[in-house]
Amino acid sequence: MGFLKKAEALRSQNAAIEKLERALGKITNGDFDIDVEIADSVPPEEREKFIKIQQHLLGMKESICRLSRDSEAMANAVKSGNVDYEIDTEEYAGSYAKIGNNMNRSARAALETMQEAYAKIAKLAENDFTESANHNYQGGFASLFDSIDNVQKNLLNAQNVAEKISRGDTSELDNFKKIGKRSGNDHLVPAFIDMMETIRNLLDETARISAAAVEGKLDIRGDTGKFQGEYASLISGFNETLDAVDAPLKAAGGAIGRMCMNDFSEGMPKEFKGQYLELATSVNTLMGRLTALQVALSSLAVGDTSSVEDYRKVGKRSENDKIMPATIAGMDNIRSIINETKRMTMEVANGNIQGARGDIDKFSGGYKDIVSGINDILNTFSKPMDETLNILTKMSVNDFTEIRPYGKLQDHQEVL
Repeated sequence: MGFLKKAEALRSQNAAIEKLERALGKITNGDFDIDVEIADSVPPEEREKFIKIQQHLLGMKESICRLSRDSEAMANAVKSGNVDYEIDTEEYAGSYAKIGNNMNRSARAALETMQEAYAKIAKLAENDFTESANHNYQGGFASLFDSIDNVQKNLLNAQNVAEKISRGDTSELDNFKKIGKRSGNDHLVPAFIDMMETIRNLLDETARISAAAVEGKLDIRGDTGKFQGEYASLISGFNETLDAVDAPLKAAGGAIGRMCMNDFSEGMPKEFKGQYLELATSVNTLMGRLTALQVALSSLAVGDTSSVEDYRKVGKRSENDKIMPATIAGMDNIRSIINETKRMTMEVANGNIQGARGDIDKFSGGYKDIVSGINDILNTFSKPMDETLNILTKMSVNDFTEIRPYGKLQDHQEVL
């Protein structure tokens, strides 16, 4: 009987040991679904030892499970943005506490790296590209900061190019073409290339139009079909500007061209605004003045000097105005000639042939010749008239000895 009891006790002890071995195996593999219950058949003197082992295994299980739960809680906290979360290692002892501290230290290292990366990215987001990464990290952290550093360099380069483009400098175009797209989703470099090419095309187009305008080819316009958006609007505005300049210039040219042909029937339209209206006013004023000059010359042609006082009131329109003074002087000369001839006529009518001479010193040029010619005519008649008077005086006293023609007045000999 005693032998059988001992044999049963040994079987119970072996079963308990096997159960504990299976439990340890599961724990080793991370499986905490363990059964460590001690059978009642284990002898009391051995049972206490198995229970202590059971308690240690369950304590190990609890510590590891708690660490697992704490690590999961840390992960969830970090995912939700609570990056300051840490495991409370005071609940652990020994290596479990070290594991918890190591997890916290790893999280802090990641947090510090993330915070530094965030600070760099925040500056980039504020368009501050002055500070490079300059890190001492290794592994994945080094790759992260290398990427941030590359982004910083690319953005700094983009900023410098943007500044150049804002000044109309497209010198980086060839460099960007050499770089090409950095990735399949890179739209930044192609956008810079398109922008600089568009600006160059815009420059070429405006230069072409300007060169034509300098040569007087105001009918040349920009091709809006080469551009899009505001660039097309810019060329369209350029064309509209040329249209606005071309219309008044053509109108002015037409009016002035007609004036060159002495056609003052049509001036420049008054539908323009601003300086174009000033141009139209000047052209029309010029036409009015030339029309007035035409009227004055027409009046002079028929000896009408009635407008001289009106012109005298106007006077010189500018320092270099020679038309108004010449017109006034011409009318004054004609008036003077008329007055002088009237005076001479009155003298002749009153019998004062000797005193009926024009004062040639009052005149110049052709006007002087006219008065001088009248004087010559009067002189031609004066001499024979004087001789005739002398003969008639002698005849009145019956002296008929000096009857003869004078000079070339052969036709008047019989009369005399």
